[in-house]
Amino acid sequence: MALIDCQGCKQKISDKARVCPKCGYTQEQNDAKKNEEKQICEECGAAIAIGLDSCPNCGNPIVFKLDYPQKVEVTRIRFPQIKKKTKNIIGIALVALMVVILGTIVVVSQINKRNAEKYAEEYAHNLELITYGMLSGAADAETVSNLTRSVWYNSIYQESDATTDKYTKNKRGNFYDDFNTALGSLFSDSDFTKLVDAVKDNQTEINHLMKQLANPPEDLKDAYFVLKDYYDAYYELTTLAISPTGSLQTYTDNLNQADSDVLKYYNSMKLYLD
Repeated sequence: MALIDCQGCKQKISDKARVCPKCGYTQEQNDAKKNEEKQICEECGAAIAIGLDSCPNCGNPIVFKLDYPQKVEVTRIRFPQIKKKTKNIIGIALVALMVVILGTIVVVSQINKRNAEKYAEEYAHNLELITYGMLSGAADAETVSNLTRSVWYNSIYQESDATTDKYTKNKRGNFYDDFNTALGSLFSDSDFTKLVDAVKDNQTEINHLMKQLANPPEDLKDAYFVLKDYYDAYYELTTLAISPTGSLQTYTDNLNQADSDVLKYYNSMKLYLD
């Protein structure tokens, strides 16, 4: 290893050094400078030593020029970094997103709560409507059934009664031989038919309300269980009024049982009404 002069700063450096540690001049620049110290004559092409004013071969005047390469500086590479301001924006955006999510949850919860309260109020209102509606329908059914039973009984046992005679007797005032004739006369009477139709209409309305009450709120589930028993008794009584079946004895027994059950479950339902 030997020391040589740097062509950039003229300081001693190692001949193995690729870059001058003092000025940054490269070995390639040193080599290029040495080669450029020999100028070529533009007229005859002869080599001219540095310092001569003219070509020694042809006398052409020479202007010696050295064109040194521009010094290149290698700067440190900087990788892009997320600025603090950008981090703050991201943080604010995340916080805002969380606020929106929490706010949405709160709003939805409040809406669900209001809807539940509204549903409970409507349910309680319909519960009251159906309770008194079934009582009214049961009262009409009882009127129809009692008249049916009276006509049935008086026709069989040929008992005269101002209320039933027009159904149990013919125009000559004699009892019909068949009680079915008396019952047919009853169910073809226009006034009686209106009573039966009123019971049918009531039954239709009650059935519609029962469907609306099929999904009770938590605090009214016990009331719904009682309501179903009440409805079963009501439906039995109204059906007996609309379509009497069986014998006089079974009809009377079923009628009395249904009438008793309606009253019992109505009293139970009153415990759940405001």
